[in-house]
Amino acid sequence: GRSRSRTRSRSRSRSSSRSRSPRRDPALAGATQKHSNQKGKQQLHANTVPDTRDLPVLASLPYTVPSFDGLDTMKAAAACAMPTLTCDVLCTYSVRWSHTNPQRTRDIAAHRRILLPPTVSLPRYQAPPLPCALKSKPPPQYMEYAENSVAQLLLASQRCGAPDACYFHVVTQRTCLKKMCMRDESASIAVQRIGGTLFLRSYKTRLRCNLSDIGYQFERACTGGDGQVFDSHYAATDVRVGRFRCLIESEIDAVDGDSGQLIELKSAAKWEGKLTKQVNLWCQCMLGGVGRAILGNRDKKTDRIKSIEELPIETLITQGMKHKLLERLVRSLEFLDSSVRDDGVYLYHIPRRGPDTLKQLEQKHSFINVEMINAVKDSYT
Repeated sequence: GRSRSRTRSRSRSRSSSRSRSPRRDPALAGATQKHSNQKGKQQLHANTVPDTRDLPVLASLPYTVPSFDGLDTMKAAAACAMPTLTCDVLCTYSVRWSHTNPQRTRDIAAHRRILLPPTVSLPRYQAPPLPCALKSKPPPQYMEYAENSVAQLLLASQRCGAPDACYFHVVTQRTCLKKMCMRDESASIAVQRIGGTLFLRSYKTRLRCNLSDIGYQFERACTGGDGQVFDSHYAATDVRVGRFRCLIESEIDAVDGDSGQLIELKSAAKWEGKLTKQVNLWCQCMLGGVGRAILGNRDKKTDRIKSIEELPIETLITQGMKHKLLERLVRSLEFLDSSVRDDGVYLYHIPRRGPDTLKQLEQKHSFINVEMINAVKDSYT
């Protein structure tokens, strides 16, 4: 009887230990397998949001933005004029995805190595033959996100002769401002001020993307990509919203081969009535200097692209919704401009509900400094 009980206890302990062991990540496809080493894990950890539960709130911004839709639109617009919004594309550039990514945020030399020369052509849009078959359940092909940094934006802008960062109120990636506009999900943004310029860096909610997703498949079908090249393409835009002048980095899907207009590619099984998707697309286009938006209408059962249409960017959303989005953005920038000091690193948290909060982080979370800005200037002088 004792031997049987011992055998049972041993088997239980073995099964419990097996159940407690962590699951292994699925095998990464292609070159991404080399990112499972310890160095890659340490770099990816820098993309996660710091734990700030025990830190005091330095300032908060109540979430009270009026609605400009409905019958009182004209009255509301008369009482509070819509903030102006203009966008000019300064330059476009490409970044090589390599085994040295993710990069350290302040390593200018490393970021310059992966910045491709301006002669590299951007992916050109070409409508695929219809119906366009996409794979419903292809094997996953994961690529780890590089650590967010404004280094490549500063380098590309300096290379093309754009104004220095000190001439802008804000230097950031498009996703930071888009999150301030939409507020459809919580977001955490690192903020620093150097001189009169606010630098923003978004923390990733996901550490990797699946290049086999339907959206990426549609982009490759429209640009002739084979899924083996992982280069990323960006535009540096000079955006003026209200009194703020912003230098923004935006990812590019494709360009028009004739006019040179930037193109945003989307695929959806249902588009009509999807307000969140429409708002997201409008923000992407208006902040990124996108001139055309192409939608691939997808069959929900077979994932085939049935038809392709061009979406009118100006009429994607109502004037009242545009007013509300820009009002949110300007209020967030005013809040940061009045609360962030030169000597600190801050975490700006945007919840889905409740007031925005600002907390001060330790200096180890710094992602930019004066030496980095000077190194950018020296790179192309």
